Amino acid sequence: MELATVHEFSKRQIGLPDQCCPNIGIANQHSTETVVRMQELLEETQAQSEELRVQQTELENLNSELEVQARKNYRLRKKS
Repeated sequence: MELATVHEFSKRQIGLPDQCCPNIGIANQHSTETVVRMQELLEETQAQSEELRVQQTELENLNSELEVQARKNYRLRKKS
């Protein structure tokens, strides 16, 4: 961090960065941890979404097979 002034800094002003820097560092660390966690959650959600798509396709295929079987059974009953 760089500070400038046209007047001389007071002792209080000179000490301010030392007082603020630890808090800024902690906030930055928390921010980084939050971004990492959000990325993990995004990846997990994307994996779940893909799994749901696969399951949906499987269910659609099973449904189609059941419909074909139901039609066959209906035709057999109708013939009897």
